[in-house]
Amino acid sequence: MPCTLPASLADAAVCRGSFHAVLGGEAEDTVFADFSAALQKAQAEGRILTASLFRYENHLFFYAEGLNRPFTPQGLCPALDAALLPWPPDSWCSYMEHHLRIVTEGLVEGDRWHLICVQEGVLFSYLEEPRTNVNIKHRSGAHSPELDAWIAADPESHFARFTPEQKAHPDSGHNFVFLPRIAGTED
Repeated sequence: MPCTLPASLADAAVCRGSFHAVLGGEAEDTVFADFSAALQKAQAEGRILTASLFRYENHLFFYAEGLNRPFTPQGLCPALDAALLPWPPDSWCSYMEHHLRIVTEGLVEGDRWHLICVQEGVLFSYLEEPRTNVNIKHRSGAHSPELDAWIAADPESHFARFTPEQKAHPDSGHNFVFLPRIAGTED
């Protein structure tokens, strides 16, 4: 069900963000149902436009679009918070730096609604379907020095290959797995 914003939020700034966490063991389905209910409440209160939680093995990836301020999942569902392992400090990698430079340059056509984050060597990429490709600078076919730099950095060396058992997407060169959505707002 799509979310219809009240008139008071029609001009709200959308603050996109994502988070990664690791489950310490199995979590009951009721935990994810409670998390979804908390997200529905936040949406009804006008705090978020949309939010989704994805799972790969024991990794959880959360995506949210906060309204007028960033939205974080911490404290939203105490049962889910209790099921998570403590997280070590973040570290950036070369891939994220190159991706940011390419996007900032704006010459390469790419997904219009795409968000990438990396934490402790695990990359999460949020894409909206159907995908909409755009060239930010509207200069189709323009040469991209930043893309040249990325290619020179040996892009494939930045990824750990998934095995066939991990169900990597065949069109991704076995770099990516499409994750099932396990909780979120109803949109």
